[in-house]
Amino acid sequence: MESTLKNLGLTPNETIVYKALAKLGGSSSAGDIIKLADLHRNIVYDALAHLENQNLVQEVEKNKKKFFTLKNPDHLVTKFERQIKSANDLAKMVSGLSNAGGHEVTIYEGTRGWQEAWQEVMRTTKPKSSFRTIGMAGDPWVKLMGETFVEYEQWALKNKITDRIVSQKHLKAEIEAHQNVTFRDIRYIDIDLAAHMSIEVFDDRVLFEIYDEPQTIIEVRSKAMVASLAAYFEMMWVMGKK
Repeated sequence: MESTLKNLGLTPNETIVYKALAKLGGSSSAGDIIKLADLHRNIVYDALAHLENQNLVQEVEKNKKKFFTLKNPDHLVTKFERQIKSANDLAKMVSGLSNAGGHEVTIYEGTRGWQEAWQEVMRTTKPKSSFRTIGMAGDPWVKLMGETFVEYEQWALKNKITDRIVSQKHLKAEIEAHQNVTFRDIRYIDIDLAAHMSIEVFDDRVLFEIYDEPQTIIEVRSKAMVASLAAYFEMMWVMGKK
């Protein structure tokens, strides 16, 4: 539940209060919520007010006593469907602008941003697509992907995605211990270089993945950059070995 509430935009305190109310059967007095949430009463009341504003909780009166009750979140589906439609409409408008042939930069920071970047990749990449990875990391990449990692692996296999990879030889065991090699075609170069960053080269964008704090993905949508890095990749591919 915690990850679901986080994805809906709830703050940590709102998440704690929501979970406490759920454990109390979905309806409770503020006093019981405060006791279970183990937060200051002002923090709990503030969180309840925000949850009410988001239409997730409603305040009711029973026997002249105030109770807070969880509301059915079905309305969120309609809300997000409208937002997705609006975002798609806006994307079409932007792609049709006269200056769309330049480059566009988007920065994703932190674990949540990292996962959002890859969720966007999964949402927009066509089945049977192929992309290139320069300097693939092992455990750091898996850790940053979090719950999205399993989703990504399943998506890649289902959609017959091919990831051609050139990485450091000393990372081979670490990479292949956790990551499915069915859709990954990997070659290694014998170079003593730590996994500070990776570069993902897609048909329409490049992701520069930085593993050092603060973990960051810099997305650049540029056909010229895609073409240049693809050429560099092919030179390294020839040098690599299985």
